[in-house]
Amino acid sequence: MQPPTGHYLFPHERWFVRSTLERQRTHRTPYVVRMENRLGPEGVTLYLAGQATYFPGTMTMMAGLALVIAAWFYLPLLDIGIWMMFSGLALVTAGTVRILQARRASRAFRDARPKHSGPALP
Repeated sequence: MQPPTGHYLFPHERWFVRSTLERQRTHRTPYVVRMENRLGPEGVTLYLAGQATYFPGTMTMMAGLALVIAAWFYLPLLDIGIWMMFSGLALVTAGTVRILQARRASRAFRDARPKHSGPALP
């Protein structure tokens, strides 16, 4: 099953999107319905893909920061911590790009719907 998007998703994004959409399909909460109505199918897919990259990036940045603080002038450990922080920043940037793509896709979805169309059908 391929997630509904015209964008290329990385393997970890595809896995996260697929597992989350399967879970949302069986557990229809008001939050899930509201998110689908607001973002549309492609916007939800891209938003979840962005979260799959953004969250590990923040965790990597925090681990790098903790390593830098723990290193306290021990240069090899300090270098590893700084590299971890920069690699986390790269992941956060990639996740932010996906979330911005989701925002653009949701705008296109909302503009394509007629005004006062009501909730989307399941």
